[in-house]
Amino acid sequence: GGATLRDTCGAVFAAVEARYARERRRDPVAAWELPSAAFAAVQLTDGRLEAAWAADCAILWRGVAGTTWVTPTPDRARESADAAALGDGVGAAQMRDPAVLEDRRIARSRAGRRVLGVAAEASLSSISTAETRVAGGDDVLLMSDGFAALVDAYGAYDGPGLFAAVAERGLAALAVELRAIERDDAACRRFPRFKASDDATALWLRIAA
Repeated sequence: GGATLRDTCGAVFAAVEARYARERRRDPVAAWELPSAAFAAVQLTDGRLEAAWAADCAILWRGVAGTTWVTPTPDRARESADAAALGDGVGAAQMRDPAVLEDRRIARSRAGRRVLGVAAEASLSSISTAETRVAGGDDVLLMSDGFAALVDAYGAYDGPGLFAAVAERGLAALAVELRAIERDDAACRRFPRFKASDDATALWLRIAA
């Protein structure tokens, strides 16, 4: 067979590292300045869904037995508490509040972060993996934390409800609903957060029969 998903992830980590080394023009000021990102990926192999991820991207699977998070259930409680602790509505500022910048830089400098990046700890060994037996007709939803906010940050859906809404209304409609929730709380008081809205990316896949 072809490369495993772990092989593919290893190639991505190596490509990111090589490009960073080739294109950087100076040493980073501190660890917070190093590029890093969350990711989620899946690969179908002999009726098994291989999944790999780092940081807070989410993967949701729906089969005949129901809907299950392949990744850990999204949980933004700590981040929301951190944002609230910096002040009421701090995420609504048009320019990043200095306290927010300092808080996020500290968070990005913590040892043991599990991310796609170029720091020593941001390597292939930092990714999480899972494997699920799937069948034709099963659905898989990959999403950034900005889209998963419908579940953990805003409480509009649980996992099964989110997938039911996606199947009935489509991803675009859910994205519109997400942004409407954020506009209605533009002051970032009902839902404490570091910025009014985040990247919201989702990919809906169906296993072929």
